[in-house]
Amino acid sequence: MTAHTPGPWKAALADEKAIKWYITANIPGMQNSETEIAVVYGGKAGEKSEKNSMLIASAPDLLAACKAYLAAINGRGIDEAARASEQIAAAVAKAEGQGVRETP
Repeated sequence: MTAHTPGPWKAALADEKAIKWYITANIPGMQNSETEIAVVYGGKAGEKSEKNSMLIASAPDLLAACKAYLAAINGRGIDEAARASEQIAAAVAKAEGQGVRETP
């Protein structure tokens, strides 16, 4: 199985109608600093496309947070579990669109 594009990913509004969103990432070795890795389309209002974009953009953060938490629990490290809990909270906030929206 091949690895996914490394995070962090960002959700960026592609048009003023909020119907189309880009998911971008900084990919090492690529010319552009932000490379489009996905496009999310929505309905007339665009609200769902924004929420879907935020959730998709948070995927690498959520994966890393879950891995860190599982490692902390398996190792029973209290400090590691506390740091992993903070990482999970930040990833959930990103998934819910708190402070990560970018506009064109």
